[in-house]
Amino acid sequence: MTDNKKRKKFIFITSEAGTPMIGVFSDLFHDKRAETIEILPYMKNPFLRFIRKVHCSARINSILKLPFREKWHNALDDIKWEQNVEYNIIFISYTFAKRPISYWDNLKRKYDIKYSLYLLSANTSFAARSLKMDIAVNEFNQKVGFKNILTTQPGDVEKYGYVFCDCCFSMTEDNTPYTIENDLYLLNNSKGRLKKFHEVYEYLRQKNVKLNFRIVGVNKKDQLYPDEIIYNKGIDFQENIKEIKKSNCLFEVLGEGQSSPSNHYFEAVCYNKKLLTDNKNVVNLPFYNPEYMKFFEKPEDIDCDWLKEKIPVDYGYDGRYSPSRLIDKIIELEGKTS
Repeated sequence: MTDNKKRKKFIFITSEAGTPMIGVFSDLFHDKRAETIEILPYMKNPFLRFIRKVHCSARINSILKLPFREKWHNALDDIKWEQNVEYNIIFISYTFAKRPISYWDNLKRKYDIKYSLYLLSANTSFAARSLKMDIAVNEFNQKVGFKNILTTQPGDVEKYGYVFCDCCFSMTEDNTPYTIENDLYLLNNSKGRLKKFHEVYEYLRQKNVKLNFRIVGVNKKDQLYPDEIIYNKGIDFQENIKEIKKSNCLFEVLGEGQSSPSNHYFEAVCYNKKLLTDNKNVVNLPFYNPEYMKFFEKPEDIDCDWLKEKIPVDYGYDGRYSPSRLIDKIIELEGKTS
């Protein structure tokens, strides 16, 4: 039985410092209940950074488990663990795979720790399948145990019995006014969507739609418009927010196996922007408004006049997607099982 006098502490495990994930979960920096840990802190030495990336690669370790991964400096090693605290460690996506299972098991044996997993992409996605993450999740569950597995994907709720939770977006406090400079903005990884991105781009440029497309993960031979589309140049979270605010509409194309909205939906709702999406379930989402959100299957479906039209957009966002509510959800789940 858990000692009721113990303090609760929630530790969120993200990946390397500087990733967009950290910006998305930035609300947690202001929540006194939470501590956010980048499991692999930034390293100045590029050679060591590369060696560590390879050594701790989830993809490589899904094929061959490399020894001594726990020897790399881990931000968790800096925590002053206490016996009178009940720890809830929440792995954001597959960050648990950055360390051997034995590391997490030993930690749990020493302290009062419960592990939860929060999956941001579908188990059926290309990335998850290539990393054999369903196997990794099952292995961790059997040897150490997840108290809760939560997901943003309704399909994984039905297939695996995970708990649905869409508390995965933080707003920034930047009140700087921006002038609208483009009609449609895209920042995304190509991952099986490049053909569709290019088809839409080709169609809309003929209609004189002002486009700001940034696509990463594109081979040089596939860069059809190197003078017009920005390829393989990512921007940080704050810079992305600036580009969003300078755009009339955001562009969303779901990845393979994805059944829930991407960050672009949350960005549109939080920053009051139109959304052009290929998500046919958009009509069922909480903030759907036919004036602000449009579904398309092929480029010819797109209403270019709507993309260009400047209208006041207000979804009445109430903060429901804040990651701080993820803590509330875990507390709620604990109450049901206690």
